[in-house]
Amino acid sequence: MKRTISTALLLTILIGSGILPTACHQGFSHQPSTINQMKLLVTPQDQTVTQALQEALAIPDLSIFYTSSANISDINKMRLWVFTNIKQDSDEALHGVSDYWQTPAETLDLKSGDCEDFSILLVSMMRAHGVPQDQVYVTVGNDPNNNWHAFVIERYSYGAWVEFDSQTVDDVVLLDGGTPLPYDVSYCFNDQGGFDGSPGYPVGYNVPTVSISPVRRPLGLVKITSINPHDTGLDEAKLRLGEVWLPTYLPQGYVFSGGSISSTNDYHHLSLLYNAGAERALSLTESNNIGVSDIGPLDPATYEQIIINNKPAYFGVFTYTLKIGSSSTTISELVLSFIQGNLEIRLIPDPADSLSHEELIKIAESMTEY
Repeated sequence: MKRTISTALLLTILIGSGILPTACHQGFSHQPSTINQMKLLVTPQDQTVTQALQEALAIPDLSIFYTSSANISDINKMRLWVFTNIKQDSDEALHGVSDYWQTPAETLDLKSGDCEDFSILLVSMMRAHGVPQDQVYVTVGNDPNNNWHAFVIERYSYGAWVEFDSQTVDDVVLLDGGTPLPYDVSYCFNDQGGFDGSPGYPVGYNVPTVSISPVRRPLGLVKITSINPHDTGLDEAKLRLGEVWLPTYLPQGYVFSGGSISSTNDYHHLSLLYNAGAERALSLTESNNIGVSDIGPLDPATYEQIIINNKPAYFGVFTYTLKIGSSSTTISELVLSFIQGNLEIRLIPDPADSLSHEELIKIAESMTEY
């Protein structure tokens, strides 16, 4: 059913309920046609925006530990938070009209929105984080078929202007790089104003040479309760991975319980958990990044090479640093790493001495393709 509420009544409700700052009512429009109207939608001072920002920065994102700067890490966390917490939906479905630009508070309340709503929310969070007004913009452009789209342009994280779609997490493009831009920029704006066309650099600015650090998609929980080849969870895993290898042998006391799966353009990961209560567990991960050089980094002083199913395999200690906020912890795990089909597979017992080498080798040798 289409809404018939009047604009005046709508603004009264929004202002009275605290969704809009009272200073934003003059010239405000949910179908803005000017930069002065659009900029009122970017609200970095809104309490709901600052709360979302705090949540985004507080959650560790294991996929972005190795970015080259804290700025990149912070922006990637915001992008991942918005992608994870806001659902894509049309203005027609949400508001009963063909075009409706939401405030960040509305988007956070509905947990839904379309391209300009995602972009307005993300730029509001970035501005609340302290990104300077001349380094981030909500941007509107057209593709070759003249379809318009809203996205974000910023140079805070990399020092060079980059464009990314706030509804995805893996498509950052350098504006002055060699990759063709998916959209021609029509205009840019934030809470301080805007302009036609793309942003430029300050006079004398030295544009750095940068390498993009992708944002990994969050893990999606797959509930797996058995190793039945028709299990729904394994069907989903196989659909996303292309192949799945499972052991037909399990040590006494271990049962198949569940797992999770994540997927990006260049890395696929399946994690299955075998446990006998909370005291012992065995995790299995699969990656399509195969090859001897990808099996490490194993501690050279600890690993030994063996043969599993006529292919080289490696026992060793895998050491990595877990960073949470400003603190970090070094973790070492015993790993049996080997190749089956087109996947690298790692068996990781927890604790490290919960399974003997012989048992791990028997599990590895029993792996069969699903």
